Amino acid sequence: MKKYIVYLFLLLSVISCKTAQKNNKSGNYSGLDDKAIIQNIEKNNLDFEYANIKAEAETEFNGMDLNLDTEIRMKSNEYIWAVAKKFGIEGARILMRPDSVFVLDRINGAYYSYDLNEVLQGYGIELNFVEFQNFLIGNNITDNVKIDKITIDDNILKVNADNHKYIIDYDINDQLFVIFAKYSNSENSAISQKNDDFQLVNEKWLPFKRNIEFSDTTVGTQKLNLVIKSVEIDNKKAIKFDIPDHYVKKQD
Repeated sequence: MKKYIVYLFLLLSVISCKTAQKNNKSGNYSGLDDKAIIQNIEKNNLDFEYANIKAEAETEFNGMDLNLDTEIRMKSNEYIWAVAKKFGIEGARILMRPDSVFVLDRINGAYYSYDLNEVLQGYGIELNFVEFQNFLIGNNITDNVKIDKITIDDNILKVNADNHKYIIDYDINDQLFVIFAKYSNSENSAISQKNDDFQLVNEKWLPFKRNIEFSDTTVGTQKLNLVIKSVEIDNKKAIKFDIPDHYVKKQD
């Protein structure tokens, strides 16, 4: 079940790495120092109190191809709530708070509870809840980032940096928007993401098609293709997470 939580975490990270336009033109990176590059990455980070997302996800789990309909609701700094469905039938529901994770397994009539830090650190994710929620909403990591190397390849600015937790690789287009990001905290664990089909949401250009890859030497490599159907910002919607009396508590 912890492995399934990782899939849900990936499903939740639906708004990431903003870009501005799909046109191509000559790159002009002259005169930009490290601070200016970081500021241009940071200016696209999305401020929100509530976020509601609907998406279709294609992935593989236990050797099976899965196509899931997913709905996610978040409140900044407080909770992440998600439901995963197949053919309109709910298979799982998850509620994450700053110190805990609860999962309802609708198929088997069971529920699981975990310490959030234990789950994240068990998969090499060294983030607290607030940092993790910002990552899920797509805010690029810029706090305490130090740029180590910058190169230009085929009109793409390639930035290698770190923030004492992660080695960070950004591919940035000629308008200084991230179009690819990879976060590695060791040789053993990394999360990367590619983005396409950019659409405007709350004056931010968001990728509605994403290819996410989570790699870890313990759990292997997991891939997720995600198509966003709708995004709402700061429209509060109710969440429901009740554990039925007949559900059995299970442990991995």
